[in-house]
Amino acid sequence: MSTNEQNHTNIRGIKIYSASLLAIIISAALFLFIFIITGSVSDNYTDLVHHTQVYVTAQNHAEQVMAASDYLTEQVRLYAQNREISHAVAYFEEANITKRREAALEALQDLYSTHTPALSLEDAIRTSNALMEREIYSMKLVSTAMGYEDSLLPVEIQLLTLTKEDALLNAQAMLEKARNLVFNSSYQEAKHEIYGHLTHFTEGILAELELRQVDIYSDLKSAIYSQRALLGFLLILEIIILGGIIWLVIKPLQIFQKCVEDNTPFQFTQSYEFNRLAAEYNHVYRKNEQFTAAEAMLVYKAEHDPLTNLLNRNVFDQMETLIESSPLALLLIDLDCFKAINDTHGHLVGDRILQKAASSLKDIFRSKDFVFRIGGDEFACVMMNITQDQAYIIKEKVYQLNHFLQNPDDELPPISMSVGITFSLQGYTKDLYEQADQALYYVKNHGRCGCHIYPAGCK
Repeated sequence: MSTNEQNHTNIRGIKIYSASLLAIIISAALFLFIFIITGSVSDNYTDLVHHTQVYVTAQNHAEQVMAASDYLTEQVRLYAQNREISHAVAYFEEANITKRREAALEALQDLYSTHTPALSLEDAIRTSNALMEREIYSMKLVSTAMGYEDSLLPVEIQLLTLTKEDALLNAQAMLEKARNLVFNSSYQEAKHEIYGHLTHFTEGILAELELRQVDIYSDLKSAIYSQRALLGFLLILEIIILGGIIWLVIKPLQIFQKCVEDNTPFQFTQSYEFNRLAAEYNHVYRKNEQFTAAEAMLVYKAEHDPLTNLLNRNVFDQMETLIESSPLALLLIDLDCFKAINDTHGHLVGDRILQKAASSLKDIFRSKDFVFRIGGDEFACVMMNITQDQAYIIKEKVYQLNHFLQNPDDELPPISMSVGITFSLQGYTKDLYEQADQALYYVKNHGRCGCHIYPAGCK
């Protein structure tokens, strides 16, 4: 007996009329269940929206605390670097007037004052207050070294008295100590301790909210799955009523058409002919999928440096056509004295240093920035949506990179980077490379291990 004859035999074995009558009765019962489940879904959805809003509010408060703390750090560091009183004024305006940190902490305490991690919040506040005392003392050192009049300074700085030992320091020593107070490792450790306490507090709160959301979501998911199952069963019943031919022929054709349009594997059906067609189609689909993956791998290899997995020189040379007109900065980066390290320690160590430098560059720059290895020990970075008034951000990144590379915690020798920087408001242009190269040349001739911005001092 042929396959078609077997299919006809199976269809004829189904009593469509009797099944249709039974399906109508079952459909009425299904409609009743669906109506009941719909009410449950609506209630669960309302609860889920409410708890999601609470979750978002708590998360926003936690982020506000960290943002305010980072702003205070930024202002005291700028004051230690630039010695402009406006940074001290901005610091105390945030601390005493804006009070974003205090407002966010109070909001969290009001919502969760009885929560177990509240002790971590108190620890964060104590550590933060101690850190503020350190920051104010740093600003006092700067103000004293610069000889600013008390009337120009915030009251907190005016009232603070230096220790006898620090009062005897000369101006340069005071400025150096002020900078160390807010840039050294102990300061960073205190910042990390604050963030750790806040993270412990917020994670405890958010975990509790997530558990509540999980319960609601589980109920909602079960209700929706039940509703879908009932609707699916109802649809199957209606299809059975319409007849076996529609079920075995028309529906598989529609599925096949959608799979071709969406370029997805063909789902198997109850029809033998379509199962054979599905097997042939899926075989071709898998072959095409393998070819597409191989093609993507070739494109990746053509655009990336094999040693560091950074974008390569070919992509860098096309930046003018790839990047739309927008503010950006171009950084040309050289590893200082890399040839000497290569000659002394060998090429294997040199390759590891290149990989370490590449990894550090990828970690410290943003995901929207482009990092390249353009040859040997030469790297480049195109930072998007940044202007020259944000140059301090780049300088801080260069400082962190050199600090990390000069203080290795592995067996690799220390090394440093020299960085030439130039900015553009019109996107990537041909003259940017020459400008950044001139700035890099300036760094190389003035001690290395640092950065310089074109055109100051460049010829």
